[in-house]
Amino acid sequence: MAAESWDEQGRSVVGRVGELVITAPMPSMPVRFWGDEDGARYRASYFETFPGVWRHGDFFELNERGGCFVRGRSDAVLNRQGCGSARRRSTAWSRTTRPCARRWW
Repeated sequence: MAAESWDEQGRSVVGRVGELVITAPMPSMPVRFWGDEDGARYRASYFETFPGVWRHGDFFELNERGGCFVRGRSDAVLNRQGCGSARRRSTAWSRTTRPCARRWW
């Protein structure tokens, strides 16, 4: 995956926290949002900050040895259209039945 950490000006940074961007298509990249017929929400969510480059919405750090660390949400969004991603992971890992588990599985 072509993941990089970019500063506010769109320059690649190493050794400090930046914005997680994906600079080449990846197999699991969504291509649209359900009910977003003209693609406006999709484009605003991922491509508005750095035109033509996928901005994931997470703070991300690459260190000098090639290690990568997700440092948290950069867009302050955990629950845009339902259950937040942390809740989904928690539900999947714990195998408990919660309201979100019924929505996603």
